[in-house]
Amino acid sequence: MQRFPSKVDKWPEVILSLVISLPFWFLLVTLFTKQNLIIAQWFSIPTSLFLIWIRFQTVYTIEGIVLKYKSGPIRGEILISDIYKIHRTTNDPFNSGNLSNDKISIRAKKRGSLNISPINKNEFIEALLLINPEIEIV
Repeated sequence: MQRFPSKVDKWPEVILSLVISLPFWFLLVTLFTKQNLIIAQWFSIPTSLFLIWIRFQTVYTIEGIVLKYKSGPIRGEILISDIYKIHRTTNDPFNSGNLSNDKISIRAKKRGSLNISPINKNEFIEALLLINPEIEIV
């Protein structure tokens, strides 16, 4: 089994850090002022936990002949033999909601396309090519 963690750009990291820290800031405001922000905390704590889950649990694994992807609650798998093309898309913010704009697009039979952003794209592509050398790299 090979694990490939997701690449995270600086701006999404900053935004995630700010949103994840909101419950802490609401607590400080509540403690040092007379404002009651309990309702805001009740909404911000689950949101922060959800974003932490996505941030630290976005990973792509190759197990035998299967590519598995996981990003928080979103999970799936693709047979590597079904992959027929990989596009090296770069810096396309409209491609999908990843933690990085530097991503690749995997095209597979019966599955459409999957846009992912492993830290080491070349090593990831080489691992796929070892299992399915007929994948076209664009």
